[in-house]
Amino acid sequence: MNNLVNRCNFPWDKAFAPNLHAINHYLGCSFDCQYPCWAKDLATRFKRLPSTGNWRGVEVAPKFKRLRYIEGFLEELYTRPSLKRATILLSSTCDPYPPLEKKEVLTFSILKTLQRAKDKGCWEGKLLILTKSPLVLEDWETLKDLNAWVGFTLTTPSGVDTKPWEPYAPSNAKRIGTLRGLHLRGIKTFASIEPLLALLSRFEAWGVWPPFGNVPENIPAVYVPNNMGGHDRFYDITQPVRIIEATHEFVNYFILGSWNRGGKPLKDLVPFYRQELPKVIEALERYAPGRYFIKPELEKVLEDG
Repeated sequence: MNNLVNRCNFPWDKAFAPNLHAINHYLGCSFDCQYPCWAKDLATRFKRLPSTGNWRGVEVAPKFKRLRYIEGFLEELYTRPSLKRATILLSSTCDPYPPLEKKEVLTFSILKTLQRAKDKGCWEGKLLILTKSPLVLEDWETLKDLNAWVGFTLTTPSGVDTKPWEPYAPSNAKRIGTLRGLHLRGIKTFASIEPLLALLSRFEAWGVWPPFGNVPENIPAVYVPNNMGGHDRFYDITQPVRIIEATHEFVNYFILGSWNRGGKPLKDLVPFYRQELPKVIEALERYAPGRYFIKPELEKVLEDG
């Protein structure tokens, strides 16, 4: 599509993100996560990679180069009534704060355009930012003026090495610290705890991702009964209960999602999710009642159990 703002089919709670649309103004992702990334898969399938063909080689999306003449973006907000009360997400297929943002300041330009649109009364919706980058903190004043919600993708608690899965991304400790900093500045925050990473111990013997030498000591083992009368050992990489306990005082909303392939949780991880998810829900009910959403494909694991 040639629109700058497009409908987004994220399976998020419609009460949290009504009439969800997204702006994807960068191509590629400098963080290049090693677990299956649906955005990367989608870009590869539809040939929407950066011109170099390298997913990490982030560049401005071609249709956004005209944002240097910002009136084109304003015109779209003025002339599409469906956008007036839309929730706008930055972003669904890219991170809005890659290192390139320091040079391009494109996300900041979009924020200022949304601010103008709001001041003129042609956009009255909600703004969501989803990132892994502490660079978002530099725009906090504009984000506060826009009454934005800023979210971070979290995949482990602080102190767990994420390099095997996210070799180029800021650490989860930095992401959590930035969430706290945003909260202290009066900005509403959310945490997208996904994918819920776990490793079935036999993956190591198969040589399947990730290429562990030794599993770090701070990744606990979880034992799940199997259909052969024994137990399978899983490593709980994400440890969502620890994340919730550590962040609930400065995170306003939590979203949880599974590690998927083809839109469904990995088959090998279903028993782990089925056993551990009730513990996660118990923590959410204790620390963040009414402030969380579990994505349908993960919730279905319990329903099918």
